[in-house]
Amino acid sequence: MADINELICAFEAGELEDPEIFEMFQSMINSGLAYRLQGSYGRTAEALISSGDCHDPQPGEAGDDELSESEDAYHWSPACSGVFSTTT
Repeated sequence: MADINELICAFEAGELEDPEIFEMFQSMINSGLAYRLQGSYGRTAEALISSGDCHDPQPGEAGDDELSESEDAYHWSPACSGVFSTTT
């Protein structure tokens, strides 16, 4: 999977196809990131779970390492309005 910052910016710009959106949100659901970003991400995650395009994390299922960082590792990214990015 591509860098989460790039994926979120591409998602915000409407540049992702449905399979890419589902994969991105599934990873964010698994790691919990979808629920730590602005509210629309959590609502979208819940809508994708309800539609069957994504699912609740299963026991032992982990998100991508790059998505599993602590909430404190995210800050506002001016490059993509409304998106958080990881610090280095």
